[in-house]
Amino acid sequence: GINAEYGKQWYQRRVRDGTRSGGLVCAGGISQKTAEILCNEAGYEYLVEYNATKNVGSSSKLDCDTMKDQDISVIAENLSCPSNSTDLGDCSASVANGSCDADEALWLSCTNDGSQYWELANLTLAYNEAGHHDRKDLETGNDYGTVLVTVRNTRTGEERTGLTPYTYSSYTRSSICYMLGNTNRYATYRRAGQISDSSNTKVSCGFILENEMSYVLSYLWCPGYYKNLSGCNFNLASEDYNPGNDNAYWLNC
Repeated sequence: GINAEYGKQWYQRRVRDGTRSGGLVCAGGISQKTAEILCNEAGYEYLVEYNATKNVGSSSKLDCDTMKDQDISVIAENLSCPSNSTDLGDCSASVANGSCDADEALWLSCTNDGSQYWELANLTLAYNEAGHHDRKDLETGNDYGTVLVTVRNTRTGEERTGLTPYTYSSYTRSSICYMLGNTNRYATYRRAGQISDSSNTKVSCGFILENEMSYVLSYLWCPGYYKNLSGCNFNLASEDYNPGNDNAYWLNC
């Protein structure tokens, strides 16, 4: 298993060498797959970073005095998990021979926050004729509509498309219009609830309900007149985030 001091984000692989029940594993030769397996074993979904302890600030690792008091040292090396591994039972390691010390021990940072693996893949303005809610009824590519955002997970390839909340930012509205090929600096921006369903210029309530559309972002900000999605800052919406469909972002470029 993994012994983790969560506040300091250090993790150690526990193996048995016949004389002591646990200790550190040497960082030499550790692959990203092996580090990911260790994070999963510790109850985390994602690996953030792995390194040798000597390369990590003292506030983020097990301190020397604690290791001395608890007689903690490197007891394993050559830890390796095949690319198709699903848990530590698929991995192998050898007993340390004394050449690797605590400075060369493995340090991991793990998290359950997967937001770092998501990127903005697309922004568009969408609308439909009220009363028509098939997917094919959704129109895009015009200069007006509800702002729809697509995010992509760079690890899994998963994509999600949905709403983003209204924002006062003039930079954001100008940037979205520029990305869509419209250089109007004074785009009209509204909460979707201020636009009538019967105007057929937004994603209607009926379409949202029938297609179970929800928010994919809880925050979006883009620098003014910027044409690249990579320049925008965003926060993924949690599963329970719902400021109401009337607060979705609507633009007329």
